[in-house]
Amino acid sequence: MKPLTTAEKTDYRQTSTHREVLGFIEELKAQRPVFRVESMGRSAKGQEMPVLVFGERPGTPVVLVLANIHAGEVEGKEALQMLARDLPDKYFEKLTLLFVPDYNPDGNDLIDVKHRALDLKNLEGQIGPEGGVGTRYTGEGINLNRDYMKMEAVESRHLAVLQATWKPHVTIDSHTTDGSVHGFALTYDTSHIPCGPAAYVHSKMLPDVSRRLETRTKLKTFFYGNLVDEADLSRGWATYPHFPRYGSHYRGMSGRMDILLETYSYIPFKDRVFTTVEILKDIFDYTIEHASEIKRLCGEGESARPDPVGIGYGPPQSIGECEITAWDMESQLARRIPGREVCSYRMPHFAKFVASKEVSRPAAYLVPQELVKIIEKQRPGRHPDPDREPGRGLDGTPGDGGDGGPGAGTHHGTRRRCARADRPAAGHAGLLPAGAGERRRPRALGLLRCAAPARCDPPGRPPPQHLISSGNRRRSIPAIRIIK
Repeated sequence: MKPLTTAEKTDYRQTSTHREVLGFIEELKAQRPVFRVESMGRSAKGQEMPVLVFGERPGTPVVLVLANIHAGEVEGKEALQMLARDLPDKYFEKLTLLFVPDYNPDGNDLIDVKHRALDLKNLEGQIGPEGGVGTRYTGEGINLNRDYMKMEAVESRHLAVLQATWKPHVTIDSHTTDGSVHGFALTYDTSHIPCGPAAYVHSKMLPDVSRRLETRTKLKTFFYGNLVDEADLSRGWATYPHFPRYGSHYRGMSGRMDILLETYSYIPFKDRVFTTVEILKDIFDYTIEHASEIKRLCGEGESARPDPVGIGYGPPQSIGECEITAWDMESQLARRIPGREVCSYRMPHFAKFVASKEVSRPAAYLVPQELVKIIEKQRPGRHPDPDREPGRGLDGTPGDGGDGGPGAGTHHGTRRRCARADRPAAGHAGLLPAGAGERRRPRALGLLRCAAPARCDPPGRPPPQHLISSGNRRRSIPAIRIIK
């Protein structure tokens, strides 16, 4: 007999604890030996963080699915368990699939019926499960979907290693959203940082997936957003900010494809899980059918070196009109879901970000040697295990550095070639102490550091000096940007 998830066992009145997720995986391994289990590492509270690996055929697109980053948004967690059990074997011949069913295990187990309680008056919360859900934050109080730049949480650093090791072509991040009253079962998005892969996902991949899903299931989906004015729908539909601390935008800087899924919290829990399962199938199908194109675009995106680099963006600009499925205005104003009558409204779609501030792409940074450890923590793909063999990548290959940090591992397919200069910065002894570390920026990593909080020196004092956040909000790292 096939194992059931906690949601299935309880008729969707409850969601799985982390222990129940681990138990489901163990039971499934015995009955369906088509996958193996890797470990991302352990959470801040010491819980194992499993990754289910399917396929692994050479040359197939790698698709990573993250669930439960916000542990009150549990649909992806349940959906990935079901897909691990039910997805036909044909997918494993054409794709390498990585499932992370519970990325936030500590937050997941802080289950309380008060979390995300439904409050339509204030457009907050969700319908079910009645047994409660976990918290948006980790057990240490960190929002993992705002931690991609600082990487304060050990879970964030584990994910950076996972992505650097597998170099997924497509990453899917499963969430649940409240907000405006509308008629979509799910909204989706991709990176707002301008790049070729993000443009492809926005213009081709997601619209095609949406059409497939509606044809098969009658479920309506659209790009993520909220009404600019709940009482005047003509004012528009606007997406969320561009900041690279969000996972989608961070991954967009790496030149890979990202998909944000937001099931609608005002439909029943069971329907949200079903919607997540079905759209993931369509994304997998699309990726199989367009495998060569996706791999080519990711290769181009990864090797792109935009210069200058946008580090500030204004509010989203209109990309034209869109049609939003919602309810009759009486139901809209009463915040009644479902409403009396389904209606469509045309309005401006605010979803384009244009750089308001740009900087030249740096060739390198110089930082004081005693603060290098803080930067290494923030380095994408930096392995948090201090016992790993120095100078070796995760695949055991030699790195360029001799300390296990610079040059160790890979970053989305790009070997991190970070030179080290254990000597004073020539010509800048007054700005930096002796023993400054030189960090050359490879491709995507240069973009990420450009986007870090920074302050330029007054005009006429080259090269500009930046302040790189140390992550504790009480200290900054003085650094020199070397232009060329």
